[in-house]
Amino acid sequence: RIRGIGPRYAHQLQELGVQTFAAIAAWSADECAHFARQLKVNPGRVERDRWVDQARALCEADPNAKPSEPDL
Repeated sequence: RIRGIGPRYAHQLQELGVQTFAAIAAWSADECAHFARQLKVNPGRVERDRWVDQARALCEADPNAKPSEPDL
């Protein structure tokens, strides 16, 4: 649901403790770089694909979603 995060990256993020769009929506620039390194992707990919902006939009689209429920 986030362009650029397919099943493989979603699984890896879940293993790293990232379970929700809300978690990605809250990432700082440093956290974007950290997770890019953990996923072994080009450091600019997270920003170029706008993962944080996409996650924020998904959170705003469903304001009743519980941020603690896994949705990645």
